[in-house]
Amino acid sequence: MGATAGILTTMAAVTLLNPAAALAESWELQPAERGTPGSADIEAGRLDHAIRLLTQAVESGQSDEDPALLENLCVAHAMKLEYEQAMRYCNIAVGHPASGASALNNRGVLRAAMGDGRGAVRDLKRASCMQRCSRRAACGDDSLQALVRRNLLRALRRSGSSMHDVVIFHPGV
Repeated sequence: MGATAGILTTMAAVTLLNPAAALAESWELQPAERGTPGSADIEAGRLDHAIRLLTQAVESGQSDEDPALLENLCVAHAMKLEYEQAMRYCNIAVGHPASGASALNNRGVLRAAMGDGRGAVRDLKRASCMQRCSRRAACGDDSLQALVRRNLLRALRRSGSSMHDVVIFHPGV
């Protein structure tokens, strides 16, 4: 998804305690790889369409085979600020045997936005341990490892502060 960084402009803001947008904190969610149902819609900001498409896939039984569908439902609901629904899908995605670092990243970001700093740090630390660079894996600023590291640093900074202002979600690169 590194090549798509320029089109990842969808943002949703949520006011937690202070509506001062100048103090916004950016959290990065990771939609499933391009080609997975819902990914292009999430990146384009068509969240309702993505949710409809993904819900149909889940109800048809596809979710048992593909944790990426659950991750995309988690991301789409989080970006719509529908936290309970998002957490439901994040938890199922993390519990799936084929889940990976992106599922933990997304749940960690959601936990941070919901005020569960400990849970956020725990998930993001687990995600950072899962995602390692190798000679063949790209580990630049647009890699999943870099995204998880940025979110973990935000969560650690935030856990040392009682200030919760504005959070901006956007799909990761």
